[in-house]
Amino acid sequence: MRIKSEEDLLKADVRKKIIDEINSTENINRKEKFYKFYQCYKDNTKEYVLRHIRAQFDQDTVNEMAYAITNLGFTRKAVDKLARVYNYGVEREVYVDDKLDEEATEALTKITKECDVNRVFKKTNRWLKRDKNTVQFIAPRKVSFDPSDEKYTIKPTVLPAYLYDVVELDDNRELAGCYILSDFSPRHSKNMYYTTGDASIRIRQPDENGNYPYSDGNDNLIADSAKDQENFGKGMYVFWSDKYHFTCNEKGIIVDEEGRPTTEVGLNPIGVKPFVNYAEDQDNSFWAQGGDDLVDGSISINAMITNIIHIAITQGYGQVVMTGPKLPRAIKLGPNKIVLLEQANTDEPKPEFKFESANPPLNELRQLVEFYVALLLTTNNLSTSGVSTTLNGAGTFPSGIAMMIDKAESMEDIEDQRQIFVDNEPTFWKIFAKWLEVLKSSKELVDDLAEITLPVDFDVQVKYGQPVTIISESEKLDIMKKKKDLGLLSKLDMLRMEYPDLTDEQLLKKLQEITEEALKAAVEAQAVMTGEPVVPEGNEESEGIENEEESSGASAKETSSKEKGQVSDDDQGD
Repeated sequence: MRIKSEEDLLKADVRKKIIDEINSTENINRKEKFYKFYQCYKDNTKEYVLRHIRAQFDQDTVNEMAYAITNLGFTRKAVDKLARVYNYGVEREVYVDDKLDEEATEALTKITKECDVNRVFKKTNRWLKRDKNTVQFIAPRKVSFDPSDEKYTIKPTVLPAYLYDVVELDDNRELAGCYILSDFSPRHSKNMYYTTGDASIRIRQPDENGNYPYSDGNDNLIADSAKDQENFGKGMYVFWSDKYHFTCNEKGIIVDEEGRPTTEVGLNPIGVKPFVNYAEDQDNSFWAQGGDDLVDGSISINAMITNIIHIAITQGYGQVVMTGPKLPRAIKLGPNKIVLLEQANTDEPKPEFKFESANPPLNELRQLVEFYVALLLTTNNLSTSGVSTTLNGAGTFPSGIAMMIDKAESMEDIEDQRQIFVDNEPTFWKIFAKWLEVLKSSKELVDDLAEITLPVDFDVQVKYGQPVTIISESEKLDIMKKKKDLGLLSKLDMLRMEYPDLTDEQLLKKLQEITEEALKAAVEAQAVMTGEPVVPEGNEESEGIENEEESSGASAKETSSKEKGQVSDDDQGD
């Protein structure tokens, strides 16, 4: 449903139509799909594997196979591999009038740590790759159960696509004019009152005894029990638009915090919707389509492995076969049991007792699974080296080039993802700053955030870290040597790479020690060759190194010559 203006949300019949569409079969099917995505990512694939097998076998066979159903987290593995925008670190800078504001940048860094913002963005990246749709919800949260403590923190959270609905803008269907939060109960779930437990969507209010409103679990408009009528409907829907913020029941009636009807319409205190929408490949609609292959593939892979396990176990046992005119009807097998076969006369066929063993094509079936997994990974720009079906621990360490090729396979997709976050992060921080301003003015902000101030008008620029290639020590030294030979690195630069935790002063001292030790070794070597001791004239080289590094930060200065029996700095290093 679409509306032309926010004022339409104030009409009860419009709200009722919106809620009816939320509870429609079409929308419930959409939420069921995203709920399945969520469950498979959370390693709860077993129920969907069971449904998959039911489509192939009768119920008796399915019941027999129940012991073999696998629950491998293939969806989580693949999604985490694809969602790597924030895996290599991120740097944020605040600009005011196109100039870097170092104080505001430092404040943003404090907020990032205090509110665990990087974790939120990493989770957003994963939800986006899994569902192709997700939103960040930025809103105040209480920090204590104590009713006298009115302090709030600003807690961003990530909502999966089955926990919210939107009303599209009339002239731009890819944008949301209003967000509606509500609980969701999957039709096929054992728990019909399922919620995630997230405070942002747990909007049902308890009664005076602490109990939540009774519900029969059905979407209907007829009268329920008296207890349900007292709470004015079993469902609660939280509306957020730029101007308005209110809660209404399933009949479209606006209610207060205790579920009672009210004529007061809440206003949005920050003047903008507290949501940041992330979507891939929108096609003139808010909900992006696609993304089913990873989840459906994970279910199919688990179903195939389940079949293989069942075949291997059931056909791995030898099948008893007895032939003859007179055979026992009930037997027990075991090392201490005897099977007696009687033959009345020689004219009758000789009775036989034997085990017949099946020869199922397990290797071919396993290769079929590997074939399926390889296709699924490669069509999603993932390396097949990320999944192993053996416990072979004797593999060789991959070279740096091999690791670079392996990582490069999905970097193009990561670059596309980064652009989405580059576009959306400034919106996130502007919403955060509005909540910061509102809560500070009302003195309801926790102390850790109350000390932080952000500019009125600012821009945030984001720089993402690049993946670091894992290389062996010999490869690392070879690269450093080649860079030094080309004049791209000094010895001090090489020490910085080797000892990143040391300060420049400590590195200078270490470089001096290395130089003195190398000089001493060279002098001793020359003495052995000539048979005469050669004493270096003073300690000019060490002093030259220290003076040059302090003045220009370059490599050590050569102050001795080969004619005096001393060795140059470059000769020592080589």
